[in-house]
Amino acid sequence: MADEIRNFCVKCDENIGDAAQAKILKCNGQCNKVIHQTCSSYNASEWQFLETNKDNIKWFCDGCSQATTVKVSQ
Repeated sequence: MADEIRNFCVKCDENIGDAAQAKILKCNGQCNKVIHQTCSSYNASEWQFLETNKDNIKWFCDGCSQATTVKVSQ
């Protein structure tokens, strides 16, 4: 299933366990991979901002962000 969260961290490859209870970010790209808070490069205030605004912010893992191109028209 494309929308299913994979329970292995993209950074450390450890099982995250219960994704509903874990502090994770899910990639909004095609991979649907996740990273947990302790493996991310975000500090506590950045992480809180991302959690608070998760419905308005899209996060992409390194692989998907490199594959995504944005075209800006002038």
